[in-house]
Amino acid sequence: MLEVNDLHKVYNNASKTIHVLQGLDLNIEKGKFVAIVGPSGSGKTTFLSMLGLIDYVDSGKIYFNGDRIDNLSETERDTFRMKNLGFIFQSFNLIPELSAQGNVMLPLLLGGVSWGTARRKARELLPLLGLATKFRSYPSELSGGQQQRVAIARALAKDVFVILADEPTGNLDSQNAAQLADLLTQLAKDKKVSV
Repeated sequence: MLEVNDLHKVYNNASKTIHVLQGLDLNIEKGKFVAIVGPSGSGKTTFLSMLGLIDYVDSGKIYFNGDRIDNLSETERDTFRMKNLGFIFQSFNLIPELSAQGNVMLPLLLGGVSWGTARRKARELLPLLGLATKFRSYPSELSGGQQQRVAIARALAKDVFVILADEPTGNLDSQNAAQLADLLTQLAKDKKVSV
């Protein structure tokens, strides 16, 4: 499903060149739960950004179902992300002017889903993540863990093939972290989504 061949990423600043990724190869099959671990600053977020076509590769290739995707145009990248990827960002990236429900609904509405269907999907997912009483709460009214769970619901709302999660349990207590891990594992198993 997702294949990475000889991926390289280099950052240059005034004093030195930093090789973040050097010759990375990876093959992720459909429905697999894959964890990429390493110390802070080891390139995990950079790698996820390249897999998600947010950042560009310096060299190497990324394939999705056999088709090369790292060389897509900006418009093609946007379309690919909308149709195929769900993101759980480390920094949540919630829209402050939207309620929890609105944040979950937004990617669905942008993808052409009807308002009623988007609302129903948000109202199904938020309770699964312990947010049954937070539909109308804005990000500023939610704890860090609650904001993280809204971001997770948003990623799960779209019927996508891959969910890219950057430290999805970083702001959750141990009980909620375990529940999320179970939910993502079950999603990979039941819906054949790669996480």
